[in-house]
Amino acid sequence: GAAIEDGRLVRRPHPLEHPGIPWSELVALWRAMPERAFRQEILAEFLDDGGGVFRGVRAAARLAPGVPDPRREYVVGVDWGRSHDFTVYCVLDQTGAQVALDRFTGVDAVTAIDRLVALDQRWRPSVVLAESNAMGGPIIDALLRAGVPVQGFATTAGSKQRLIDALALAFEQGRVVLLDHPVQTAELE
Repeated sequence: GAAIEDGRLVRRPHPLEHPGIPWSELVALWRAMPERAFRQEILAEFLDDGGGVFRGVRAAARLAPGVPDPRREYVVGVDWGRSHDFTVYCVLDQTGAQVALDRFTGVDAVTAIDRLVALDQRWRPSVVLAESNAMGGPIIDALLRAGVPVQGFATTAGSKQRLIDALALAFEQGRVVLLDHPVQTAELE
């Protein structure tokens, strides 16, 4: 058995605990899973907290926009918006700190490409990771022709859940530092 006290996992023997699961395995799961998932899936707790996935977003949102530094390495993540959704370009430095954000809606594909090419020319990322699903494929082809170091990835239900879990864990462990951007913070919360 286990319990969470003051943000720490503590041993609490329970008469109904599974004898075949060693404490070391519970500790390994605690370190590898977001707390919300651990409470729900391992401790079998019912969580009635409104369903927020990310904890610690507000504490992580503390940076001012950065300026390119040729001694640093950057990566760009791209989430293509659909119809009424926003397209988002997120620039991270080698430490994982967010240094720039471009968020927009209501533009055509050519404008979206032009904005990403301009971002690429300013930050000189080692890679631009962009969704290849749906409209992403043709846009990625155009970006490659423009010399942008873009790599596509297909978002599936499984890959999206793994990304969300990894981000939730990074927030909880304090490994994410974001721009102080009120809209981004509200959306993540």
